[in-house]
Amino acid sequence: EKEQFIKIAHDALYLAKISSYAQGMALLQAASKEYNWNLSLGEIVKGWRSGCIIRAQFLDEITKAYEKNPEIPNLLTAPRFAEVVKKDLNKLANFIEIAHWVKVPAPAMDNAFDYVLQLASPVMISAQVSALQRDYFGAHGYFKLKGLDDPEVMITPEGKIREFHTEMDATRTPRGGMD
Repeated sequence: EKEQFIKIAHDALYLAKISSYAQGMALLQAASKEYNWNLSLGEIVKGWRSGCIIRAQFLDEITKAYEKNPEIPNLLTAPRFAEVVKKDLNKLANFIEIAHWVKVPAPAMDNAFDYVLQLASPVMISAQVSALQRDYFGAHGYFKLKGLDDPEVMITPEGKIREFHTEMDATRTPRGGMD
């Protein structure tokens, strides 16, 4: 039983690490598009590997993924990492469940798991609810994804992130859909 838990913990931590890097790479990718920086994510990762505090061997796998396809919509969609998601997502869920059961906080693991679920969900309910609340209270607007196969925010013809706003009626019900 102990050996089985160690294997679950190992695989769960590896997937959580992939998810964490995917989130960071997605932020760099979004900033590159928003500000027209033309960042080469593969080159950035190579730089980390050769002279940053990170220097993890794992960065070599990320570099290979971006060398194979510099336009990966999300690191989790690269074949090598998508395979790990399919194989180990339940292990990550089990690890989190065990941690919660014994009352050990695991916020980084929770976040990593939620990020994968959010990308894999056809409807991003939690993100939509939060965005809609911010929009309702402060008219901040919100973003939408192009779709499950393309987990990026919608872009205007000018290359800007498209922002949406939903008008609410007196009963606080969205009028005219979510556009």
